[in-house]
Amino acid sequence: MEPRARYDIDRMSPRALLNQRLDVPPRDLAAFCRKWHVAKLEVFGSLLRDDFDAASDVDFLVSFEPEAGPADLIWFQMKEELAHLVGRRVDVLDRKLVERSRNLYRRDHILREA
Repeated sequence: MEPRARYDIDRMSPRALLNQRLDVPPRDLAAFCRKWHVAKLEVFGSLLRDDFDAASDVDFLVSFEPEAGPADLIWFQMKEELAHLVGRRVDVLDRKLVERSRNLYRRDHILREA
């Protein structure tokens, strides 16, 4: 198993962590967001912590532009494209659905990290 890279995560923004840990050009993420009408793309989970390693997936929270939001089939295509872009498995959650979640612990945890 490869040793994990160490970062001073307390001083790095989520965008900086995403760029440094995944080496994804910001212009590629911007193009992805334009294509899928994503107004805001946030990360949460292990990417923001010291337990992120080679086997970790990447957790994303998306906010769509008004009147946008993919249907189920398109959602899976969007998720596959994002996984290909970052080179890892991804979990993608819709911010609106998280905000309406009845599971207060999960909702608060995700929104606090994102």
